[in-house]
Amino acid sequence: NLFGGEMKPVSNNNLIGVSYQAQKFFYLFSLNRATGKIQSWLRLNMPIESIRHFEFSPSGEFLYVTESLVSPFTTFLSQYSLKTLQADSIVSSRIVIESFGNLTAWAFQLGPDKRIYTAKVTYDSTFSVIDFPERKGLACGFRKTNIKSANPYFTGILP
Repeated sequence: NLFGGEMKPVSNNNLIGVSYQAQKFFYLFSLNRATGKIQSWLRLNMPIESIRHFEFSPSGEFLYVTESLVSPFTTFLSQYSLKTLQADSIVSSRIVIESFGNLTAWAFQLGPDKRIYTAKVTYDSTFSVIDFPERKGLACGFRKTNIKSANPYFTGILP
């Protein structure tokens, strides 16, 4: 894939998520903890043209993704429920938390305080936060903080 992607585990269970940027597919793999081998997997055909970055809530109940439309240029922060690990149920559970009128991607990182921090991937890189990632929909408390990085060369990618 020319565009790269991300791979992240759910911190408290055996799921791993994989995204490929500029594609509308998202993969969930279930691993056997004893052997490390894949037991099963799901391919989610997401409703938006391009999946960018993602993070799981601390319990793994919710998946947060940035999704982009090419025309018109729009990026969405969306939440998906992983209560039932069935592809159609996950895709139909989508709740748009925020939409941005540009093609800016938002990188995610779960913090030690159980909040999800986001970084705007542009030349004016700023941070925002999802205060309550275990809550459904807008109750998750997404806040655009516009805290700027102290590093002028920061590209918005989080560890």
